[in-house]
Amino acid sequence: MIEEVVWFRLLGTILGSDVWASSLVLAIFLGGLGLGSILSALLVSWRNWGAKKTFWLAQFFLALFAVFSPLLFHGLGVGYGISVGIFPFWTHGALALGIAFSALLVPCCAMGMTVPLLMESMGEEETLSYAGLLYGFNNLGGVLGVFLCGFFLMEHGGIWGCVLISGLSHMLSAWLGVKWLR
Repeated sequence: MIEEVVWFRLLGTILGSDVWASSLVLAIFLGGLGLGSILSALLVSWRNWGAKKTFWLAQFFLALFAVFSPLLFHGLGVGYGISVGIFPFWTHGALALGIAFSALLVPCCAMGMTVPLLMESMGEEETLSYAGLLYGFNNLGGVLGVFLCGFFLMEHGGIWGCVLISGLSHMLSAWLGVKWLR
């Protein structure tokens, strides 16, 4: 969840920091999580990759996206600034929506894939006994990430410190997932 704090901050230069912008980012994030959960089931059966490999690919993608997201959002901000000068005023909201949607949907889908893929990788008996623990620790880890990013990392490490820690946490999660899963 460190990325979400960073995304709110980075997209604030494009979208602003009002309720509309926050609601938009949160809606895209939650929508992406839901779509990712659905996609995880489709990818595992359609591509026959297996849940373990797909989980690793999703975490690896998230690590790369986290580390390079400040550059992406900077480029999107420059592009938005140029387009605001070209397109009429009434199109600016749609441009901002398109930028936020195109930047966030894919990584949010990848995030939404991770827990279902972990659960798919476990045996049926293990899934039943560990589902609550997995879901709970995932959420508590997100809370910890938001707290650390908002109250410590952003102040002491800036955007780059936050995304590097986030990228490392995704790589650690990928490694632990592969080691833990059969």
